Amino acid sequence: SLQQGSLALFPVAVQGPLTWEMDAVKKDENTLYATLLAGIGYTFESGDTMTFEYLYYGQGYDSEEASNFSQLKKDASFFYSSQSALSGYGTQLLGKAAGNQLDFFRQNYLMVQYLNDDIIDAVDLVSRITYCLDDESSRLYSSVSYDLNDHMELMLSGMMNTGGPDASFGAFLDYQIQVAVEYSF
Repeated sequence: SLQQGSLALFPVAVQGPLTWEMDAVKKDENTLYATLLAGIGYTFESGDTMTFEYLYYGQGYDSEEASNFSQLKKDASFFYSSQSALSGYGTQLLGKAAGNQLDFFRQNYLMVQYLNDDIIDAVDLVSRITYCLDDESSRLYSSVSYDLNDHMELMLSGMMNTGGPDASFGAFLDYQIQVAVEYSF
């Protein structure tokens, strides 16, 4: 896909004690930002499926923008925890950083997914690895679901980010575990 301009929020240095702002500086640009997803999948005789994909996300941060974003988060965290008049500014800046309108933080990703329906009677498994080529961070995700009956399903999923606070993954969350019961009618 191609998109003219970008509504994504980018870190912008400002004068004074506030130091940073998140702004949609590229929204009125004539630049075309490309998103390219290319992949291949293979289904084994057993019905299991393996998918390999490459994603180029043109709106994502380049190295300089990612470095500025990392510094913005550090400064905003300092202001947030300072218990001073700038604490509210730090809160606002961290909120804008978390909601920067980017689907992916950086630009180049490799993804591998494995799907096994009925790994054991009524149990399904999905596992996915997303690897950022720009900063070598990754997101590991796995989900197991169990059909309790015709209308209810029990699900357990886990996600872990590697790469630390300055990487594409791990910027705001290290790991997550979810348990859910789904009812459909």
